[in-house]
Amino acid sequence: MIARAGSEIDFVPIMNMTNAEVKDLLLHSRVYIDFGEHPGKDRIPREAAIMGLCVITGKRGAAANDQDVFIPDSFKFDEKEADLDIITDRIRFCLDNYDEAIADLADYRTRITSEKALFSAEVRELRGILWN
Repeated sequence: MIARAGSEIDFVPIMNMTNAEVKDLLLHSRVYIDFGEHPGKDRIPREAAIMGLCVITGKRGAAANDQDVFIPDSFKFDEKEADLDIITDRIRFCLDNYDEAIADLADYRTRITSEKALFSAEVRELRGILWN
């Protein structure tokens, strides 16, 4: 549906692709859209963000909360209720105003890149609690 509403936008579904093909597609894209189930902290939205893409998601599963998909509400849509024109306007905004749009996702990228250190700190803290 979104592809029809934004017919001037080139949509490429990530289906039946190798890892190398997905990486190449993301390297040559500006926006990643995911209205899937988000059963947990999804890898591809995070990889897309780190690669410099604007990330737009639905609000199902893990994407419904800010702990797993920490993007501004203006990049999250309840696709059952959202107006298709509003979603395509956000996509166009990301394409036409890329520098501004990607800056809005800086906190998400920072959080992703700091997760390993945060996890290690949490493990050290837990060890201290358990073994003291």
